[in-house]
Amino acid sequence: MQARVGLEITTELMDKLEVELFGGQRWNHNLNTSDKTILQPSLTYEVFDFLSVGAGYRMAWAFDYDKTTRFHQRFHTNVALKHKIDRFKLRYRSRVQYGFYDYNASDNFSSNALVHRAKFEVSYTPFGTRISPYAASEFFNQLNDENSYIKTRYLFGAAYSFTRLSLDVFYQIDKELNTANPMTEFIIGLTLGYEF
Repeated sequence: MQARVGLEITTELMDKLEVELFGGQRWNHNLNTSDKTILQPSLTYEVFDFLSVGAGYRMAWAFDYDKTTRFHQRFHTNVALKHKIDRFKLRYRSRVQYGFYDYNASDNFSSNALVHRAKFEVSYTPFGTRISPYAASEFFNQLNDENSYIKTRYLFGAAYSFTRLSLDVFYQIDKELNTANPMTEFIIGLTLGYEF
């Protein structure tokens, strides 16, 4: 069992251009071991109501079993589509990232990878409420090695929005693919958002 907590601060720099700063902490081994600390600034530009593009840079401090700390970096660009049908929202995000790839064990943690991630999400907001349950799936394809699918991710959660604050609670399942001994990880998480 793993756990993740995060804080996401967002503001609009100018019309349709948004900047976000995400900070997070992860634990693994049934929440007994600190896994990594993450800091990620990113930009998103809304091209149309249904289309946005973005880019980001992630820094991570990974903690190994021997209590050493390693610094890793990752860059990403993405295109996102969204469509609303009554109280349902459909989203698709296509992301290409380069740098370390953090799904694997620490002995492979430092290897660079070019990865394409395709994420599909559906959410629903009941009438008269601020809560939005959602489900999502994401597929990871490593482009610069074997050009194969290496992981799937499934998310189930609920987001609650206040005036400027939001709270996202989720359960996540990560499953490795195309490897001799695939791992499945079960993750609980919470992200607090603030917009100004």
